[in-house]
Amino acid sequence: YPVYRIGFASGLEGAASPGPRMAKLPTIVRGLLFLPGAPSHEPQAASLRDISGRKVLDLHTGANDARALAPGVYFAW
Repeated sequence: YPVYRIGFASGLEGAASPGPRMAKLPTIVRGLLFLPGAPSHEPQAASLRDISGRKVLDLHTGANDARALAPGVYFAW
């Protein structure tokens, strides 16, 4: 599963890129987390979970607002 770090001062912030990007390494996110569309047309459910496995945010295709999350390590599920 990808790892997303939210809210660190050295994080990246800006407009989402139009092309899909698959990150296999940890990604530092601050503000918005952009998820590209799935290659299949079937509905995809995803969530962001904290280090204890608790769901903290439902994710959808496109921009996801992560500004309300506390700084820490999160996992996309």
